[in-house]
Amino acid sequence: MVTLDDIVWAALNYRDSGDLHTVVSGDQAYVKILKQQDFLQKLRDRPGELRVEEIRNILVKFLNRWGCRLRNYDNVTASGLQGCLVRTHPELSDLLRYSIFDFSLENVEMTQEVERVFTGFWHCGSGNAAAGNFGPTATSKLLHIINPHFFPLWDEAIRIAYWKEDDRIVESGRGYSVFMDQVRKIAEGLRAECEGKFGTLDPARLISERLKIDPPHSILKFIDEFNWVTYKLGVQRPKGWRSPF
Repeated sequence: MVTLDDIVWAALNYRDSGDLHTVVSGDQAYVKILKQQDFLQKLRDRPGELRVEEIRNILVKFLNRWGCRLRNYDNVTASGLQGCLVRTHPELSDLLRYSIFDFSLENVEMTQEVERVFTGFWHCGSGNAAAGNFGPTATSKLLHIINPHFFPLWDEAIRIAYWKEDDRIVESGRGYSVFMDQVRKIAEGLRAECEGKFGTLDPARLISERLKIDPPHSILKFIDEFNWVTYKLGVQRPKGWRSPF
């Protein structure tokens, strides 16, 4: 099971990676979009008010800086995403009030909502010239930005690593929901460990404060950093390494 030491080590290693351009560019883009409060409020609550230019210059640009390869030399991708955001909003808005700790595969209604929303965005891209390669990775990144406390991030390397532990975790809405359930178990373990060691149920805020990360990241972002360093870069925490706090 992933421990707090793993998460803190990964957070430090993520910001000191040999792939400096990817980390600096991606992390700066992530922090920048989290600070775009007016845009995020419309994205989450009133997507019909978003202008195509906003989606292109803020959202699609962010996704590309975060490793996606979406068409962005015209408004085609942004227009397609605008339509998809509006169509999925009724169900997606129901999920905005939840965090990963609220999710469980046993909650059939919530699980089905997650799978429909995930599939809706993925199909928006794959069936539309707007974003022919808007696949499951881009979908998870977009959903994470809409609710960074509920939707975890994945890419191919991360998905394959989790698939080795549970072969239901495939590129599909169902696979994503099973992945969410696994991530929720990790988050619960981190929360319990944090309460025992530091007397707080909010490990993400503790790590953000200790590492001076502003705006504070969610527990899902820190878990993704661990997944990215471990499964994407193939780096393992050295034996005996202990958190500096």
